[in-house]
Amino acid sequence: MNTVFQFIKQNIVCDILVSLGLLAIYITYIGAPRASKKSDHYVSGIPTVGGFLIALGFLTSSCKWLAIIGLFEPAILYLIFKGIPDLIKWQISLKNWVPPEELEGGRVITYSSQKNRYEEIHIPNPECPRNSIVYPIERYIIIAVDSGHNLIGMELNGNYHLLLEAETVEECKKRASKKAKWKNR
Repeated sequence: MNTVFQFIKQNIVCDILVSLGLLAIYITYIGAPRASKKSDHYVSGIPTVGGFLIALGFLTSSCKWLAIIGLFEPAILYLIFKGIPDLIKWQISLKNWVPPEELEGGRVITYSSQKNRYEEIHIPNPECPRNSIVYPIERYIIIAVDSGHNLIGMELNGNYHLLLEAETVEECKKRASKKAKWKNR
């Protein structure tokens, strides 16, 4: 017992950070749900902050191995075992995405890889004419139609917009962003 008090005396920064971490965990998992129930409004805590403060506190102490205690906070465990693997699976599915055989009545000839915003389309908002709705284009698709070729811009959620009607595939590729990396069907 004497060594515990000695550890506490020697590691003041650790004590402060661990205390703040425990307070954050209390607020997140006990205080916020009670406040939500009492006020009939959602009150949010701040997940992972308590665990990170505890880990940081023990990393400043002489017993650094105790920092692993901070990783046992529920939100950090969720992040490690569920959040990060799901994010990796989602990224892999984005890379392996293949468009349908036909789109908008035309056969898909080529498409670009997914990128975070090749460009944005601004369409006037009918409810408020001074504002516009912004659609991020994160993928291009070129389809063959009776009159030539169409360049279609696709959002990540699957919505698409006709960007150009052209006679050749090369015209469509010129209209698209220079950063687009094209894949053939």
